[in-house]
Amino acid sequence: MMQPLQGFTVTLRSEPCIAIEDAVGCVAQVLAGQAWITAEGAPQDVVIGPGATVPLQLGVRFNVSALHDFATVLVAAPGHLIDVGYSFQKRDGMRVLTVTSGISRLPAALSGSPAAIAAFARRCFAITRTATV
Repeated sequence: MMQPLQGFTVTLRSEPCIAIEDAVGCVAQVLAGQAWITAEGAPQDVVIGPGATVPLQLGVRFNVSALHDFATVLVAAPGHLIDVGYSFQKRDGMRVLTVTSGISRLPAALSGSPAAIAAFARRCFAITRTATV
């Protein structure tokens, strides 16, 4: 039996789009609506509907938006990774979802502190994080 995907879920509108910077080899799966996905530098865009997935290439920035009113997209890391971090921030006027893995993601000031341990526990035990844009 196939394991359900786990990751970061975001609900998008047609404008503005979000950027995804993936350093772990995620997939994007549409849960509702239709998503328009563009890999920077790629000759073609992809439009996918509910249940469809698109692999996100390492080191390539992807722009994602809803094709019509809205789309809900799950960005899921490979199942074998246990320490994955999702950071959703506004950078240079654009909302950017960054996906990273490893202990190096922790700020040095938090490393080994109770706050770092609590953050690690939340990441390990949370199934899905969500955001609405």
